[in-house]
Amino acid sequence: MAVRLDCLWQLIRIEPNPETVTRLLARIAAQVQVLESAGRMGECAREIARHTAFSSELREHRPDVADTLDAAHAAYSTPERAVRIVARAEQGDDGSTGASQMIAALGGGIAPHLFALSRGARARIVADLMVTHADLFAPPLADGLDSLAAPLRRVAARIFGLAGAGYELALSRLLKTDDEQTVREALRSLARIATPRAATLVAAEIAKGVGWIAGAAEQTLWHFPRAEADRQVAALLGARDFVLRQPEIAERLLDRTRRAKGSGVLGPIAGLRFRFWNPSVARVGRKAHALMTAR
Repeated sequence: MAVRLDCLWQLIRIEPNPETVTRLLARIAAQVQVLESAGRMGECAREIARHTAFSSELREHRPDVADTLDAAHAAYSTPERAVRIVARAEQGDDGSTGASQMIAALGGGIAPHLFALSRGARARIVADLMVTHADLFAPPLADGLDSLAAPLRRVAARIFGLAGAGYELALSRLLKTDDEQTVREALRSLARIATPRAATLVAAEIAKGVGWIAGAAEQTLWHFPRAEADRQVAALLGARDFVLRQPEIAERLLDRTRRAKGSGVLGPIAGLRFRFWNPSVARVGRKAHALMTAR
């Protein structure tokens, strides 16, 4: 079978007629079905992945053939194949390996069909597969974020963090959900991404000072690189309105930041120590004054 498949692919490499290529691909698809039925998922995934490899190779000189290859590749992503992938993943470590190989070969086209299976008893298996292929699933999850059910939004929050920079906006949208678990996962993912943009989004939640989210965001900020965390703290403390509205948070930030003394924010805050009618604000002012005068 391996020799037969290699022969078919070499014919596709030299065949200029897309109609002939379509017939050759149909023969390959029949062999792929045999491999899949026999449980030879690694070999099956290799043949499916060849569609994209050959498409890239032929794209410049034979774009019509490349389009034919792309269409044939997309046809492998079906709801039925998604069910078989999940069933395979349920068979333990070996099954998970085969399932992951198939997902990598199929690419983003299989994503909607797997999303549809992410409920009930299969939810955990599907979530594990998506997390393993975070880079693959992050784009379609971000595109359809508003339509996701709550359990899948939690998984999406984790996946965005694993996918890395570029998904800060999607995570900021998840911070507005009503589900606390999703929000906490989104905060952790922003810290994992650790870009200045991600830190700014976390600092914005601290500045709002709304409920438990402000406290969670405050703790999250200290999981960023220290220089970035200190930069965000200096920006928060430099906003007089923030200090007046959230003196308790401001006091904790003063306790933990290293750059406050040299950032120029202590002077204005220290001036608040005379606000005797507002003990919380006055206490922040006294702390800032003590930091200024400490050797």
